Amino acid sequence: MPASLPDGPPGRIRNTWRIMSDPRQAYREFQECYGDIFTVPAMNGTVVVTCTPAGAKAVFSTRSEDTRPFAVEAMRPLVGKDSVLVLHGREHFRERRVLMPPFHGPRMKAYGNTIQDIAREQVSRWSDGQTIVVQDEMLAITFRVIIHTIFGVSDAARVQAYVAAITRLVDTLKPMFVFFKAAQHWLVPGWTAFKRAVETLDAMLYEDISDARGAEPNESILSLLVASTYEDGTPMPDEAIRDELVTLLFAGHETTAVALAFCVGRLHRHPEAAAWLRAEILATDGTPEHLSTCDALEAFWKETLRLDTIVPDVLRVLERDLDLQGVTVPAGTSVAVAIERVHRNEALYANAEVFRPQRFLERRYSPFEFMPFGGGVRRCVGMALATYELELVLAELAKGPRLEVVSEDRYIRRNLVMGPSEGVRAVVRPPA
Repeated sequence: MPASLPDGPPGRIRNTWRIMSDPRQAYREFQECYGDIFTVPAMNGTVVVTCTPAGAKAVFSTRSEDTRPFAVEAMRPLVGKDSVLVLHGREHFRERRVLMPPFHGPRMKAYGNTIQDIAREQVSRWSDGQTIVVQDEMLAITFRVIIHTIFGVSDAARVQAYVAAITRLVDTLKPMFVFFKAAQHWLVPGWTAFKRAVETLDAMLYEDISDARGAEPNESILSLLVASTYEDGTPMPDEAIRDELVTLLFAGHETTAVALAFCVGRLHRHPEAAAWLRAEILATDGTPEHLSTCDALEAFWKETLRLDTIVPDVLRVLERDLDLQGVTVPAGTSVAVAIERVHRNEALYANAEVFRPQRFLERRYSPFEFMPFGGGVRRCVGMALATYELELVLAELAKGPRLEVVSEDRYIRRNLVMGPSEGVRAVVRPPA
């Protein structure tokens, strides 16, 4: 590595494997050995990693044209060439500008009752003494929320067809396809099955995009994208809409389900916090409007995602040199914010390993101190919908049947995100 870059662990293949399989342990050991900034040679390039809010601010404050997304060649076959995840500069700004309006606050209110109804229906299926896998149950909810709110599908048969197609896509996606571009080959086990799953979902999406162009507008994200235009007045092409729908699917369904599974684990392990949350929820009238202003709900999921960080790092490739904590990182090098390490910074979070949601009621953390959805110009575009769904579903879980967790989950890579190794297995019990 260049002499100007900070020291770090050797071995591209070993580093890539460690970060892919257990980033929490890897980054902890790297920070203990090399300090708050270090260099990690990896299969997708050399990465300079920062573990501090100051480093996060430096990375997330860069302009769109000063960085580009990491591992674009590996991501394109997964989300498409027009996805906001792989675009940069003016193209990224143009696409994000079209995507943002459907995710603003007033639009979210139109989805509140739908989200509540879906969550309540799923919870009503549980019976006393039944053992469930919480993450699977939450995936059933988030699948249907996405199919209704983003794809605009309500027909029962079509919903089931989408559930089957998305389930197959998720089940065939392996982390190696993102971390190792060379793994995207028909000789690699699983790649052909994944490509076929993509083709099946694509056929359904293009059919619904075509139908949406000839239908009356509705509140779905698909309908809003079909009606949207770029700055020059041209409409989004079908291929771009397809890519953004797939991006929202990847970014929104499993992350929210995993977050909810982690929340259930915290409800079980911290009964005092669970009782406090339940009391705060019951003090509202239970409507989406009032629940979305419940500070305890927000504090609970924030503290959960602080400790159970789903996306442990965010990476960028520099188009220009960057001053990162006194180190000049040259253009062409990648930089990463180790979110998981910032979230455990004792200078920010006293007794950082202790689960205490009230800390988020005592002070406001900056976007460089708490960042479960990334940061800067590439922060998750669907964050508003994700947090709204998190709060409404968590409210149903907190006031519904008590879930007695019986698994001892480890923090592992689940497809593109981190999650509980056993999906949080729990026995359904009557409310406390």
